[in-house]
Amino acid sequence: MYCPNCGREIEDNSKFCTICGSSLSIGTKPVQDRPTESVPQIRPWVRFFARLIDIGLVYLLLIVVLGVCSLIFPPIAGALAYLARNPAIDIVLTTMVTILILALIEPLFITNYGQTPGKWLLNTKVLNSEGGFLTPSQAWERSLGVYIYGFLIGIPVIFLVTLLIESSRLEKEGKTSWDRKGGFIVRHEKIGVLRGIIAFLIFIIIRAIQMWSLSLK
Repeated sequence: MYCPNCGREIEDNSKFCTICGSSLSIGTKPVQDRPTESVPQIRPWVRFFARLIDIGLVYLLLIVVLGVCSLIFPPIAGALAYLARNPAIDIVLTTMVTILILALIEPLFITNYGQTPGKWLLNTKVLNSEGGFLTPSQAWERSLGVYIYGFLIGIPVIFLVTLLIESSRLEKEGKTSWDRKGGFIVRHEKIGVLRGIIAFLIFIIIRAIQMWSLSLK
């Protein structure tokens, strides 16, 4: 049968749509065409900006931690000065380390809340096939999948290609490779004007701080 919410084909007598996560009642009638939705469940740009916000927050955290450590341990300050003189190396290491830290932190949020700060701002949740929160092992599996197959371990520029590939897969198949493999559901709810404005302002503030920190090097 087909989900009455997203129109994707699902197994008969399913309790939840494995594509959009909508709750299904017994005896749901199949539909031939995708129905009109108030909140589309295939939203690659929403997911992308939610992750950009998470990456930005981790970057700021990394900058603060390195700043504190450089004050306590002078050798770290010397290493940071060396990186400042080599912007290419700095960008590579900063990008890869930031995305790695996010991959390590993200499962803690997904397991306990079903969402990261960025996903919370944009009203997005990650759930299992039954509509509940992921177990720690499932959250780690998904996070590593995003880190390896989506961000290609954070290699600058190149990971944009893999993200475009996964975005295309999401548009065509309704799921990314890591969500399909784990049977995970990414559920979107209406963001709302106020939440959207707050998310936009936070994104702009993060970017401004990032540019300011880079100008200091």
